[in-house]
Amino acid sequence: MYFGSLAEEFLIIVVDNETGKIKENMTPHLQIGLIGAILLDLTLIGRITIEQNNILIVDENPLEDKILNEAFLLILDEKESLPILYWIRRLRFHFSNLIGVLMDRLVEKNILHKKEKKKFWFFTTKLYFLVDPKIKEVIRQKIHQIVIINEESDYHTLAKLSLIYATNCTTEIFTEEELETYMQDIRNLVASDEIGQSVSLAINNIIDALMRTLIISSSYAY
Repeated sequence: MYFGSLAEEFLIIVVDNETGKIKENMTPHLQIGLIGAILLDLTLIGRITIEQNNILIVDENPLEDKILNEAFLLILDEKESLPILYWIRRLRFHFSNLIGVLMDRLVEKNILHKKEKKKFWFFTTKLYFLVDPKIKEVIRQKIHQIVIINEESDYHTLAKLSLIYATNCTTEIFTEEELETYMQDIRNLVASDEIGQSVSLAINNIIDALMRTLIISSSYAY
């Protein structure tokens, strides 16, 4: 079973294995979703926490994961605690090539296979395909277990479900019929505190800030 970073698993979910591209409906807001995933991971690992919508440092020890550590050091270097919205925006601009870096890392881990395709003789398009398509099904089944089968949730899966819900890509995990039946259960899980008050509150605050950022970003597109 694959349990990489939330950002990596998020990319696995939204990659279209038939075209080798990111799902079109996800492209405009993908990077914002990935920044949300980084903040969620830092919360789950115990490096940061959220108080009154501000990010606070809990543990100053560095991380092995290069991307998570880079984000963490930026937060650590600040002299004061700042709002989640601030960090979503700042990290978004700091990691200007985050999608490409994460994709290449998944290639190195033999999760994705990269194929370069020539376009108009001058341009090269990079396509990414799952080496084993079953890996997306493993992620899907884990989420189904807590939503449909009603198994006990864990921090990682709940954070993943919250991220999927916030970025409006639930159709990558559930059928339309399942969403009609279980959408309220999904909302309840995202808002629940059953898996631990402090972590759940942090997740909810990050997701709330993420959704507000997505709404603001969408308004600028029109």
